Amino acid sequence: MDAVSAWVLAVDFGTTNTIAAVGDANGVRTLTIDGRPVMPSAVFLNESGWIVGEAAVRFARRRLDRFERCPKRAIPDRVLFLAGHDVPVVDAITAVFRPIVHEAAQQSGGRPPAAFVVTHPATWAGSRVQILQTAAAIAARDLPGWPSPYPLAEPVAAAQRTMDIAVVPPVARLVVLDLGGGTVDVTVVDRNGAYLTVAGRPTGIDSLGGEDFDLRLARWMTAEVGAPALFDRLAMSVNPEERERAVDIRDHARLVKEQLSRQSAVPAQLPKSPPELPDNTPVLVNKLELEKLIRGGDGAEPGLIDAVDLVVKSLSTAPPGPPLAGVFLVGGSSRIPLLGTLVVERIGQVPLKHGDPTTAVADGAARHALAAVTAPAPVHYWAPPPPPPPPPRPQSSGRGGAAAAVVIGLFVILALLAVFAELAAY
Repeated sequence: MDAVSAWVLAVDFGTTNTIAAVGDANGVRTLTIDGRPVMPSAVFLNESGWIVGEAAVRFARRRLDRFERCPKRAIPDRVLFLAGHDVPVVDAITAVFRPIVHEAAQQSGGRPPAAFVVTHPATWAGSRVQILQTAAAIAARDLPGWPSPYPLAEPVAAAQRTMDIAVVPPVARLVVLDLGGGTVDVTVVDRNGAYLTVAGRPTGIDSLGGEDFDLRLARWMTAEVGAPALFDRLAMSVNPEERERAVDIRDHARLVKEQLSRQSAVPAQLPKSPPELPDNTPVLVNKLELEKLIRGGDGAEPGLIDAVDLVVKSLSTAPPGPPLAGVFLVGGSSRIPLLGTLVVERIGQVPLKHGDPTTAVADGAARHALAAVTAPAPVHYWAPPPPPPPPPRPQSSGRGGAAAAVVIGLFVILALLAVFAELAAY
């Protein structure tokens, strides 16, 4: 396949959403699935097989025992518990990948891609990455000519976006702060021209992200109207209609959270939920209340302060490198204004942003793969200059060494003779 007709596919399988990007001679674009650029990573297992994405979310309203909103979190355990039994998590992830690869193949006229990339957290062990690669490979198994998927660390993929930011010099250090739906990940990345490499040890916090913020806000909203235990009661109910109301409250909390990124207050309404709420009940949510819930810090649930603390820690423990160009914010939840404010307070620099933070990883991964396909070149990573070698130890000539050996031998003989003389005298 020549460079002009070559195309690549990159998939960012996220905790809550999955996004794919296609790159070709015309550039990089987000792949739409069922007309949408973002597909929920959710899965639903029914009697006939897997249902994924938005359809899985709809089916889950009444059969939560068959539903998993975030299958990525089950990768360490390798299994999901659905419909009363264990299911291999690789099967669920394969089901998420399958409509993506088939849509990409259809849009390309059946031509296989020159490269197929799957992104993963930089903190993952090889065994977890292998599950992701296996699922992607199985999803594309029935497509002739498709290459084996290769892995790319998410922060390296996201940092590809910084290549287009004019204020980032060719040799620079970046910190990628990825605040998504289910986790926060922080990684120091060094740039040397067109090449990027992870510096130091990536770090992160599980169960800190948009999904967790939605849950906190949903509970706050019900508490604000005098029903503090309502949300949890509905979510754990055996009544499918009550569970459905819990889903509605959480979805509404997510919309309110997103609107508070642009507004100072948002009116909301909780559904009728007797006996606590005999009627639909209005509640006003303001930005300050949301920020209290998600700020974090000492004595509070983990939040944005803790995410920025990871940035500070990562910079302090990273090996020596080029000057810091900035903190690059990616992930859907990085839009929250308080996060940028905290970065300025702690780091002293306005955070870097470029394009849609939700699609940054998939977009960057496609750019990475496209560059490798169309202009392959050896990779050179920035590294601090090595210390000078120690001065060579002086070495004696062969003759001098032999003379020294003779002298030492004479001393040994004289010492032995002295010992024998003392023994004889005794």
